[in-house]
Amino acid sequence: MQMWSPLVRSAMTILSSLFVSPQRELDATATVLANRQDESEQSRKRLIEQSREFKKNTPEDLRKHVAPLLKSFQGE
Repeated sequence: MQMWSPLVRSAMTILSSLFVSPQRELDATATVLANRQDESEQSRKRLIEQSREFKKNTPEDLRKHVAPLLKSFQGE
């Protein structure tokens, strides 16, 4: 069994923390991004359903008046 000096052990601890900490940060960031993607997908699905309901329940002439506004929002 190899014995490491306290200085070498300290250096190894510091080096390992340099690699572990960024990995934890990356993992946390990846989790946040995945959650945001899930929320965005759910929001998009609700918006699609609301758009369908709007088209189904709104007279055509009113939809034509609102169409430019909706297109502007879609462009954003």
